[in-house]
Amino acid sequence: MRSCVVRFVVPSIALLVACGSEPVALDEGPEPILYDTPNFLIVDEAGVPAAVIDSLSEALEMEWERVGAFFAEFILPDRITFILRAGDGSPFVTVGENSMSQWASTLALNYIPHQLAHLWTRYTRRPFLEEGIAVYVTEFLMPENRDVHPYRGQVPHAWVALFELNGSTLSLFSAYRARNFVFSFAGSSQDALAWQVFIEAGSFTRWVIDTFGRDVWFELFRSDDLGGTLGGSTAELEDAWFRTVREAYPNQLSCEEALGTVGSREVFWCSRARGQ
Repeated sequence: MRSCVVRFVVPSIALLVACGSEPVALDEGPEPILYDTPNFLIVDEAGVPAAVIDSLSEALEMEWERVGAFFAEFILPDRITFILRAGDGSPFVTVGENSMSQWASTLALNYIPHQLAHLWTRYTRRPFLEEGIAVYVTEFLMPENRDVHPYRGQVPHAWVALFELNGSTLSLFSAYRARNFVFSFAGSSQDALAWQVFIEAGSFTRWVIDTFGRDVWFELFRSDDLGGTLGGSTAELEDAWFRTVREAYPNQLSCEEALGTVGSREVFWCSRARGQ
């Protein structure tokens, strides 16, 4: 059950004053409602049912504890604002300074660990490392979940094994330096490239933690010295990583099988997976 205090914020009426005229009332829609939980302020801009707030409150507090335990040596973020936005869109969400948001109509509770991971690390390192640990934390905490964007359908290792089979992997040299982690959602080759870098970042993070240990990965995260931390050239590390995923997932699903339904965006994803 939620533990919350409800109050109204942000006036719903804005007054516009034109020269020589009376103020004009402009209706900006319903006022957001605030719900207080121990570690979150939930801002409901969409007027969702109470049951949705109950589920969201429970999920947020549970993942706060679980993600916080993973990042135990990090300084805990201040109380976080979670904004439920009116309208709809992709289940991808935004994270800002001590805040996170999702579309109310496509609320994705299974994406909360990814968001919280970014708030714990403050996104102070290169995207490959930041996104890699957020993907890994989600897989670590939700091992049976196969519906989390952007790596849905099968785990990142299995996706990379598929890329290996099709000769479409991005080299570790390129992926590690990638800056394109922005999805267009309209369907494009750049969108597909960003999707693949997310997957490879998560897979590489899992390989490093499984092979060298969690402490070594965080040493890499702090130093940003790939070869010095892991003791090998980029080519040697890539070879060991790809060999591991091939051996672990020899029977990976095809792109279409993993995604289940393939829309306009996913057509580009699957073309990318096939190396086309």
